[in-house]
Amino acid sequence: MNIGSITKQPAEVLDYDIDFSEWLRAGDTLQTINVDITRLDGVAISTDDLATKYVINSTPIAKIWLEKGLGGQSYKVEVTTTTREGRTKQVELRARVRDY
Repeated sequence: MNIGSITKQPAEVLDYDIDFSEWLRAGDTLQTINVDITRLDGVAISTDDLATKYVINSTPIAKIWLEKGLGGQSYKVEVTTTTREGRTKQVELRARVRDY
């Protein structure tokens, strides 16, 4: 499920909250949160590309900190979480890096 898009500059380190509260059942909690970033042009990720700096689990919120990125490049950020009760949910957002 695509949950939206963001735009950032290469030097920015910004956090984004992903709210899983509508999906979680009462009493269930986020157990693991994995972030996978790919370039939309299909080129392999390099050290200067968009990257995850931190991931913070604050059930029902997954806070994703993103850094770097190449100006003019677009990325797909997939966030996959597994709950304590064994459910798995995957969402994605598009990230565009613009050097103004």
